Amino acid sequence: MARWFLLVFLSGLWGGVWAEKAVGTSWKSRNAQRWGHNVYDVHVIAGFEPPLGVARFNVKFHPKAMFEAGELAVGGDGKVNSPDIFIIMVESTRQDAIAPEHAPFLSDFRDNECQKIGKTWASSNSTALSWYGLFHGALPVFWAGDKAKSVSESKLETPFWFLDLQQAKYRMEIRTVCDLSYRNMGSTSFGTNQGLFEVYEQSLAGDIHWQDYYDQIPQREKAAFTSAMEALKVAPSGGNFHFIALDSTHYGYRWHEDFEPPYSDFHDEAGVPGFPSDEDIASIKRRYHNSVAWVDFQVKEFVEELKNQGRYDNSVIIVTGDHGEEFYENGSWFHSSSLLPAQTQVPILIKWPKGVEAPPQASASHLDLLPSLRDLLELPKVPGMLGCSLLKASGAERTQMSFACNTGVSGVCMAWYRDGWVATFVWENPFSYGPPEEIHLDDIIGPDGSVLTQEKPSEWLDLLGEKFPDAPERLFSKFNLATEGP
Repeated sequence: MARWFLLVFLSGLWGGVWAEKAVGTSWKSRNAQRWGHNVYDVHVIAGFEPPLGVARFNVKFHPKAMFEAGELAVGGDGKVNSPDIFIIMVESTRQDAIAPEHAPFLSDFRDNECQKIGKTWASSNSTALSWYGLFHGALPVFWAGDKAKSVSESKLETPFWFLDLQQAKYRMEIRTVCDLSYRNMGSTSFGTNQGLFEVYEQSLAGDIHWQDYYDQIPQREKAAFTSAMEALKVAPSGGNFHFIALDSTHYGYRWHEDFEPPYSDFHDEAGVPGFPSDEDIASIKRRYHNSVAWVDFQVKEFVEELKNQGRYDNSVIIVTGDHGEEFYENGSWFHSSSLLPAQTQVPILIKWPKGVEAPPQASASHLDLLPSLRDLLELPKVPGMLGCSLLKASGAERTQMSFACNTGVSGVCMAWYRDGWVATFVWENPFSYGPPEEIHLDDIIGPDGSVLTQEKPSEWLDLLGEKFPDAPERLFSKFNLATEGP
């Protein structure tokens, strides 16, 4: 190829890109320009790189709350307030997946046995950060720093929640189907002192082919529940903490070979189409809902065993998802690519011990679970905890928050949710070891889509204050508009 021809071709190509981006600034939405930049990264060479956001803020996050270990309260009858506590974490489970068509038990359990809660949110769109938010009661922006510490020092402190339970002589058992070495999930969720737990089980160690690993998930889940039920048969009533993490609902969506799923026409798992039809999406969702049905069946058997053992009435049973799962609603698949509700809205089903008054709540998140359990056990309040006890009545809906370090093509690191509105934020270096000191408001999305009427950063700040009035004070000790430019 002649050099002059190559030069003309490249110049023409650059000119076409430049013209498309120049014209696009006049009609494309902010989100479309940002997504195009993140996917193709051509705005830089064309000279039309979109700004990080519509308003820039200098911020200082509140420090990570540090628990103080305390003894459980002793009632007037001299008995320690120590109900059994069971947390069942279901991978990739969105809130609307709990439906009677494929999750009849959990739907009935939610409607008739659990606290009435409106919209419920994960603390992240990825598993490691979500577990961290739950077990530390802390913002996932602190996860990366703790992960780095666990790598550099091969040691990480146990979350104080587990030290509280140890001091109260709880028997703690951890059973997961996943590999807890992945992204240091074990150390960042439970600390590195595994001897604290009576049982600490995870996936098989060693070199195992990924296909075998996923095919064995339903059998390992079945074994985990069987092991937990056998352990409870010989354990005293009360004072037991069990965490069981399930993986069948991760992409691939599996169920045990002996289980008959509700849908016979489902996706064959050969991958996802690049340009899916409505039926493509529906068939993938049917496969997903089959795996949800398998989980529903397992939880039903476990709860029935608790009733058979006489433990049900004095138990806390929490069933939740680590994050949601997107089925192309916003142009993405599965999770860890967006903080829009499809990937962050999860079920939080809480059955409290008999006699406990749990008022209805407009919304809740993973960050509310530890404050609620500590309230139930009458442990001292912890200053600086972002979440609130769900056992206390609340007035107006509180802002809920989710965080990401896997930002996908959206680039969004933090989202706020309240009353049908979503505010998204970005910052540089989402994987940094500490919270950012500068953040950019990316978008405010209402029931009718992105807000387009605001022009100046101060106007965006006013809209944030109107739609999310409680968020800045809860998150930051400093939240200042940087300049009139983004």
